Amino acid sequence: MVDTGCIKLTKKDIEDTKELAERLKGGTKIDTVINILEWQDQNINYWHERYKISIITLIEVILAFLLIYFIIQNINKPLEYILLSGIIGAIIGNITYIYLKYSHLTKKKGFMSNLSEILTMIWKTFGINITIFDILNYRLAICRDYAKLTSAILHNLNIEHYFVFINRHVAVAVKVKDTYYVIDQKFPLWDINTWIKKHRNPKIYTPNKDNSKLSPVNVEVYELKNKITDDVLKKIEVDVKNELRIDRKKEGTIKKSHSIKLYRISKGDGYDNVIHHSLVRYIVNEIKNEFLTNYKNISSIKLKFDENNCLTVNIEYVVN
Repeated sequence: MVDTGCIKLTKKDIEDTKELAERLKGGTKIDTVINILEWQDQNINYWHERYKISIITLIEVILAFLLIYFIIQNINKPLEYILLSGIIGAIIGNITYIYLKYSHLTKKKGFMSNLSEILTMIWKTFGINITIFDILNYRLAICRDYAKLTSAILHNLNIEHYFVFINRHVAVAVKVKDTYYVIDQKFPLWDINTWIKKHRNPKIYTPNKDNSKLSPVNVEVYELKNKITDDVLKKIEVDVKNELRIDRKKEGTIKKSHSIKLYRISKGDGYDNVIHHSLVRYIVNEIKNEFLTNYKNISSIKLKFDENNCLTVNIEYVVN
């Protein structure tokens, strides 16, 4: 039985994503799916404090209470006092770190308003479930928050979707023709077979209207016949150049080179037209993030897998 508390949607959650869903709606279902994933990749950051520090702090609190119990039982144990002091210090250190980190994220003016918002964020850091409003307001999320946001958007657009659970991770999948594609926080979009190879043994469920009930489904996973190869890279490379309007005849006094490592793409990953479109957009975005408007100075792009099977984008550009 899967606990749906972390992904259950309220009417307000659905309403809070309505305008975003309308903005991200594409001409086809797959355009919409890619838009959703790209928007999350560029606008939502992973909430590390919510995932890691909250767990560590909760463990420390439990240990602290256990030590207090043992101290009460036997008060002549100085070692226990030392351990308790260390744990309490670690708890205070974690909360102080979170406070200082969140102080840069608050948007309200005035000391008391800021303090109230920071304390609210600290409280929600330790919560199992947060609202869609919080996710969009803070622009922070962990996997279950990403999945909840994705599901709310898809519910608004009446697109059937599935939750894919594996260990302590959850993502959302959408079926297009005979292929399931997984929306999992970051570009690029993968077919579920490629995603499974990266994550292993998932359990798949279909939700009701508010995600309060999940029904297990048996999904037939079809392995894509085509894989990412060196020949496929050449096709992707052509479309990346066309998208950026790369012209070899760039004027400039100095030619320089730069490389970008894309660890999310490996030779042998599944490949079809949908994944091709996603990969092109992902690579173009990464290049623009590195060069900003100066991507217009790029004269050459070469895609190549290195010795570690990591995709490398080799770029030549000119400067005046």
